[in-house]
Amino acid sequence: MNNRLVVRTAVLAALATVVAASAAVRVLGADPAPPAPGSASALDPQAAAMLHTTADAYGALSSYSDVERMTAPGMPADRMGSMTVRMKKPGSARIDAVGPKATSTIVCNPTGIYIVGSANPHKYAKLPASGTHEDIGRAIGLSPVPESGFVLLMLTNGDPYRAIAGGVQSASVEASSTVDGVPVDMVRIVPKGSAGRNASILLAIGQADHLIRQVTVSADGKTMVETRSNVKANPDILDSVFAFTPPPGSHLMTPHAPTSHAPRVKPGGRRPPAVKH
Repeated sequence: MNNRLVVRTAVLAALATVVAASAAVRVLGADPAPPAPGSASALDPQAAAMLHTTADAYGALSSYSDVERMTAPGMPADRMGSMTVRMKKPGSARIDAVGPKATSTIVCNPTGIYIVGSANPHKYAKLPASGTHEDIGRAIGLSPVPESGFVLLMLTNGDPYRAIAGGVQSASVEASSTVDGVPVDMVRIVPKGSAGRNASILLAIGQADHLIRQVTVSADGKTMVETRSNVKANPDILDSVFAFTPPPGSHLMTPHAPTSHAPRVKPGGRRPPAVKH
């Protein structure tokens, strides 16, 4: 397994408990239970207040944009990639990603989620869209550039604070700092279920706008740093940004029929030929 995959696997594993807890909270529609007396779970009041303010700031956004770059200690920056994200609620987004070997563009709007990349510029893919904030999450998740998912959770969850608090074992405030010249407050989170993995998420939160400038995720001795620059709250983004025009000469890729559960296809049987567009 290459180093990049090892780092990404460790990072995603560290975040899994937060994401799972947020999904459970959304489904149940209930506030997370407070820590039991004498338990190890603890949200420092100051840290909890900072997270709540940040969640409120993201919840109030109608549109958002930034430039994200991923780095990992000991690994060249161009091995990780970067992406420009622009989104407008309820369900429009455009992600222009620059990966280690190729570029890709993901666009979502009410008509669908579209993906095209430099590795295969003569084809593009289309996925169905629901017209909700979930489309934005799916679009960003399709980017070839790995990201922590923490800011994505903030941008696409109806109640970000409740979602995050439900997956946190502890949270504490660390010394203030700067990220790309922006003064930030620092909050360290330890996810639930991370015992023995030495996992933590360090958030750098802009002091002026309360939006996240950096997420540092550590687990099993591996670290990934997600830095966000050119962060804009409620920018005026034209709807044309979210329109998708197929590249000249390209055609829509036809999904292959499943090999085992498609009608008239026996498990293990041969797949019928795809229809070309």
